[in-house]
Amino acid sequence: MRSTKNGISADGKEHNKENSKALSPEEYARKWRFYDGKFRFLLRFILGYRYEKVPKQEGPVFYLYNHTTDLDFTMLVAAAENPAYFVVTDSFVRGGRLAKWLSERYCFILHDKGGSGIATAREILELTRDGYGVAMAPEGNRSFDGVTCPIPDSVAKLVRKSGATLVTFRITGGYLSSPRWGRGFRRGRVMGKAMGIYTPERLKEMDPKELAERIREDLRVDAMMEEKKRPIPYRSRHRAEYLESLLYLCPKCRTFDSLYSGGSRIRCECGYSMEYSEYGYLTDESGRKCSIASLAAGQKRELTRILRAGKKGSDMALFLNKLTEHTVDTEGKIVGRREVILSASADGLMAGDRTYRWDEISDVSIVRKNLLILHIRDQKEHFEYRGSKRFNALKYRDSFLCRNRNGF
Repeated sequence: MRSTKNGISADGKEHNKENSKALSPEEYARKWRFYDGKFRFLLRFILGYRYEKVPKQEGPVFYLYNHTTDLDFTMLVAAAENPAYFVVTDSFVRGGRLAKWLSERYCFILHDKGGSGIATAREILELTRDGYGVAMAPEGNRSFDGVTCPIPDSVAKLVRKSGATLVTFRITGGYLSSPRWGRGFRRGRVMGKAMGIYTPERLKEMDPKELAERIREDLRVDAMMEEKKRPIPYRSRHRAEYLESLLYLCPKCRTFDSLYSGGSRIRCECGYSMEYSEYGYLTDESGRKCSIASLAAGQKRELTRILRAGKKGSDMALFLNKLTEHTVDTEGKIVGRREVILSASADGLMAGDRTYRWDEISDVSIVRKNLLILHIRDQKEHFEYRGSKRFNALKYRDSFLCRNRNGF
């Protein structure tokens, strides 16, 4: 196994010659304890974070937590005694100053978001055998609409095989405090709590499918259902800012890319507007109230209908954006950069002078707010597309999922 100052690369490649795996579990534990107090103070001040302390466990621990904000892992650090290596997407280390600062202080396992995950699983198992803890968000994605993303059955198999104690850690209130699409933080209330602690002996007794369901149950959160049970205001002067990076279809005129946000409102070119409240609901001028999750589901249904009705062989663009394309090699290095027009049609995607049918694309994923990542079948390099803070990457991912899952 190779490791680096920036963590362990899942593909076995070195990103830096300085070796942080030279740290013993005891040395890393001291570093963990040094920062946990600082995170407790900052999270309480910024987000109103409260938590129940996770009891110290013997031997390595496998933490699973739901992914609601970019600060989720710091919430776990603040609450947990046992230190762990965090699994993060490999694009994280290219995420700016904060990512660099965190990479220098914590040991990360770098995962290729479009890869098979086999190499990442191998690194995790090697770490737990050596006595190190591991932490990951098994959804593999941060929720756009406040509902926990699907968790694959393979996570349960990996946990059982690791021989570590499993701790499931649920975070509530994170989505409304820092929505993936939004601007800045909203002070309200965020809670962290260990939902289950499962010893290696207990895990061996559990059927993998039973364990997978238990993990989903422990980590599942519906932000608006939680808010309905216990209403808490999440205050900000920019509540609706950048909401168009999530909503790409006007609920009234049904046109794409016609929405724009400002302050607490989002408006369409047709004149329709909605206000985003401190409690996470959208209300239009007629008084109709709805959740972001319902609008997100509705626009995906409409996109599916349009793609299903689209004629094969048609290259008419449903939407397009001017973006910066980065070509990233297998070592995570940017080896190409250009400005392109990216567009989607019923048949596939067009990026500048290159066209890909939907069945030629192996994965379309999103990192952070709207960094779009495109993997092509049988091609080692992948492509990353960056736009403005208002760029909507979700419509491209939804198009890919609609075509692949519905088989038309």
